[in-house]
Amino acid sequence: FWTLYDEYEQKRKELGKKRFQLVNKYVNEYGKVSPANADTFMKEAIQLRNKSNNLLDSYYKKIKSRTDPVVALQFYQMERYLSDLIRIEILEEIYTTSNY
Repeated sequence: FWTLYDEYEQKRKELGKKRFQLVNKYVNEYGKVSPANADTFMKEAIQLRNKSNNLLDSYYKKIKSRTDPVVALQFYQMERYLSDLIRIEILEEIYTTSNY
């Protein structure tokens, strides 16, 4: 399990850095976003979300095949839970500091 998890975590961090850069770019332009920029932000956000979901799904399958479905389910649940918590924190910070 841990070898697979380490692989997953390395790839997840790469995507996380890209998401962090996109969020920073959005925060810096908050309130001044043009329609064209809004569409660009969303295209990048959707692409990153899809890559993250695909990564998680693929490691669920890898972990399930090399361990068992229960371990894979627990991995999936915890990763989703942590990811959702982080997203909530980031969104709260964006809207708190931007006087939304």
